[in-house]
Amino acid sequence: NRTLVSYCHRGIAALHGVNETKVCLCPPNYFGTQCQWQNQRISLTLQFIWRNLTSTHVIFQAIIMLIDGYGHVTPNYEQITYVHSRDCDTKFNIYLLRPNRPKNLTHKIATQLFILDTQQKASCSLSCGEHGKCEQYIHQRHSVFFCRCSQGYSGANCEIFHECNCAKDSFCLAPFICVCPLYKFGSRCYLNHSICQLSHNPCQHNGICVPNDDRIDLKGFICICPQDYSGSRCENINNRIEIYLRDTKIQESSLLFIHFSTAFKNVEHQRITLLKKVPYNRHGLTLYVSQPFNILLLQIPNGSYYLGILRETFIPSEHIHTEIKSQQRCLPISTLLNNTIINSGYLNRTKYYPLLCRQNRTMMCFYDNDLICICDLDRFSNCFSFNHTMNYDCQGHNYCENGGQCFQNNETCPAKSTCVCQDCYYGTKCQFSTRGFLFSLDPILGYHVKPNISINKQPLIIKISIVFSTIIFIFGCTNGVLSVIIFHKEKPREVGSGYYLLVSSITSISSSEWLNACVAIERMMSVIVGTRFNKQKSRKLEKSIISSVFIVTIITQIHDPIHRQLIDDIDDDERRIWCLTKYSSSARIYHSSINLFDFLVPFSINLVTTLIMIKKIARRRLNIYPQQSYRNHFQRQVYCHQHLLYAPCMLILLSLPRFIISLSKRCMKSARQPWIFLIGYFVSFIPSMMTFVVFVLPSKNYKSELRSFYEQKFRRFRRNP
Repeated sequence: NRTLVSYCHRGIAALHGVNETKVCLCPPNYFGTQCQWQNQRISLTLQFIWRNLTSTHVIFQAIIMLIDGYGHVTPNYEQITYVHSRDCDTKFNIYLLRPNRPKNLTHKIATQLFILDTQQKASCSLSCGEHGKCEQYIHQRHSVFFCRCSQGYSGANCEIFHECNCAKDSFCLAPFICVCPLYKFGSRCYLNHSICQLSHNPCQHNGICVPNDDRIDLKGFICICPQDYSGSRCENINNRIEIYLRDTKIQESSLLFIHFSTAFKNVEHQRITLLKKVPYNRHGLTLYVSQPFNILLLQIPNGSYYLGILRETFIPSEHIHTEIKSQQRCLPISTLLNNTIINSGYLNRTKYYPLLCRQNRTMMCFYDNDLICICDLDRFSNCFSFNHTMNYDCQGHNYCENGGQCFQNNETCPAKSTCVCQDCYYGTKCQFSTRGFLFSLDPILGYHVKPNISINKQPLIIKISIVFSTIIFIFGCTNGVLSVIIFHKEKPREVGSGYYLLVSSITSISSSEWLNACVAIERMMSVIVGTRFNKQKSRKLEKSIISSVFIVTIITQIHDPIHRQLIDDIDDDERRIWCLTKYSSSARIYHSSINLFDFLVPFSINLVTTLIMIKKIARRRLNIYPQQSYRNHFQRQVYCHQHLLYAPCMLILLSLPRFIISLSKRCMKSARQPWIFLIGYFVSFIPSMMTFVVFVLPSKNYKSELRSFYEQKFRRFRRNP
């Protein structure tokens, strides 16, 4: 009945009662006896764009609601469950009705997209009381804040208490808005999605069951499958591809493009691209692929192509092993043809392609600006179109810091985003720098540590580091105990150097280097002054000097613990918690300057005082015995005072590797080449744990004190066995 259909305009007509009275069932955005009036509403078309570097398996529950200027939420709202694999290209068309008819022009109504657990970056000026948290609208250019209220409270400042009638396992966002868990629905979240109950999960192999919108379908669902399974219910085993990387150029790359090409008879090859990070301490990759393919190509970003797999037919659920060697690199056409042929035009150039594989028997593939050609078993070229200029720059939104390049595997529905960092930077977003931290274990070994894995299964570099750390600890404790035994006695502390060495044997690296420099200065002064050297004055000065060294060390190093923080760095391949310092540009310059000053000044003091002592002693002997040459005096005095010269010379030699590395390597360019920096790190500990070897063993007086100590202990042991 056309008259009945058009009677209710946008509504649905129904006949009521015995008299079959016409009534209209109106949609929410219309009202009236014939649905002839429109409700005042806000229409919204919403599309989510995934611009993140973390996992795309996260399921979001988005609540869209209207809030007036007083913080009151209107009764009309919408909920959207967003699953990236299902909704990445979906546009949600919704409308929100205004609370009053007609609308109050004095009230400004704004839309709010509310996603739980968004991070706040700017400081907030709102007072949200005990039951609210101040957060920022992230889409505003200027800082605009609102109070996100706890359950049971609402209002502009979360001052209004209300009863929550939501189910216990739901989130009460407003008096009439309940955010349901994944497997429940309804206005108060008391109804269950029976299709996704955990007792009989329809998704196999631990897949995640996500129910469809309950307003559309109560029995529909999708499955989010683990990486090694696929299918509507995760019932299919994906192809497992293990790729061993033998070519050094690929091993040095941190990211690879994996191109899968499927051949068809009458249409162009279909291409799918994956992004894969090259794991640290491993020369292989493991891929799980569900789609059929005939050709697998590996590409270094802005670099070469390698032919990984070539097969005529696809075998489902297959376990494939392949190796990538330098012979599998696809050669550019510029290395195979001369410039005259290359510049002669497309058709004239490509007619030479069938012969190239026969002329180069070891070549497996080659490419030009438009094609990639594979050499088949009969040594003929099989070419297909390949877009080398495909843009993977994260849709023009680069979230990588410090000049890093952002790559996505798909322009419209990306499932993976990765940053390729410049030299000296690392982290998921290239947010960390190795500049100024050459001798810190965090950037050196951070990526080599395998979380939640026993020591036996850790990489070789971790095991070596543990062994050397243990040796340094044992040797350092032994050095400290023996040094304290010597320098706690009264005789070695007749001059200030004894106190310096006593304190140096039990303090940190930062202060011990300065205390060793104080020893060098005092010994130089004793050589210059000679018999006029005042031991009492030296002992008085040492207390104030030691206190000053400690105070200055604390002041210059206090910025490190203040700026140090735990930082989560998470992506699909690696999940780590870094303990790092985050400096501003000025603080970074200050940190680098202090480190350079703390190293160079003690090093220079040891070097200069050594040269002055040798020269002064030789000149003094020359004045007494002028008949001998200066060279003879020099050699003689070096031999006679070797116990004084041994310590500064050894400290200089032990500090040289660290000094050379600091000058030649401004930063660690890549965590894949850590050995020279790891050696420099351990070498930096050697001077501080060599007090006994450098100062005690060359000195006859100190050795006699050690001998008397052991003799005294031995006699006491014999009396009281």
